[in-house]
Amino acid sequence: MLVLHFGYIAFTIGGAAAIAIGGLLGWRWVRQPIFRFIHFGAVAFVAVEAMLGVLCPLTKWEYALRRRAGHTGTEETSLVVRIVHQLIFYDFPDWAFIVLYIGFAALVMALFFIVPVRRSR
Repeated sequence: MLVLHFGYIAFTIGGAAAIAIGGLLGWRWVRQPIFRFIHFGAVAFVAVEAMLGVLCPLTKWEYALRRRAGHTGTEETSLVVRIVHQLIFYDFPDWAFIVLYIGFAALVMALFFIVPVRRSR
């Protein structure tokens, strides 16, 4: 579950970086509507759940799986899990995450104007 969560984060951040870099380098795939709308949907989902104060479903599932496995806290069982957990979870106030997620969603939305979507012919 943690690796899936990390993959989601990598897609949102890496996708934005790919759009910006690809726009500069002329990569046509970063202008594909299906990629852009799926990417924006993934980013917007996180921003909306942060605004609503909803815990991420992947985080809920991870915690539930940990409880089922007999873990009472956030202790990890392997080096990989510890590393991924440290990359994903930070101890910041809720408002900081809300600002970060909304700001990132605004950046991704701005990329629609900076690197416009183009339909294939």
